[in-house]
Amino acid sequence: ATFVQSVQSPALAMVVPLLLRGLREKVTATKRQSSVIINNMSKLVDDPLDAAPFLPLLLPALQQNADSISDPEARSVTEKAVEQMNRLKDLASKAYSVRGDTSKLEAVFKMEL
Repeated sequence: ATFVQSVQSPALAMVVPLLLRGLREKVTATKRQSSVIINNMSKLVDDPLDAAPFLPLLLPALQQNADSISDPEARSVTEKAVEQMNRLKDLASKAYSVRGDTSKLEAVFKMEL
C-alpha cells in the first residue's frame, strides 16, 4: 500500500523557498528536478486555497524556465508543471469565489425568517 500525505499551507511555506531557489539555479537538472517536485506536490494539495499564496511566486519562475530551458525533455517536464499549477490556480479561483459568494445565503436567511 502506498501512503500519500496531503500537502497543506505550513508545509508549502517550508519548501517553496527551496523550490524557488532550485528553479533559479543555472544547472538544468536542478531546474528540472524542482519542476518535478512542484508538479507532484501540487497534486497532493487537498484545498487549492492552501496553495494560492504560493502560486504568484512559483508560476512566473516555472513559466520563465519553460520558455528558456534548451533541453527538450527538461522543458517538457517544466511545461507539465506549469499546466498543473495553472489547473491549481483555476481551482483556487473557483474555491475563493464560492467562499466569497453570499448571494445564496440571502435566500436561506429569508426562508429561516
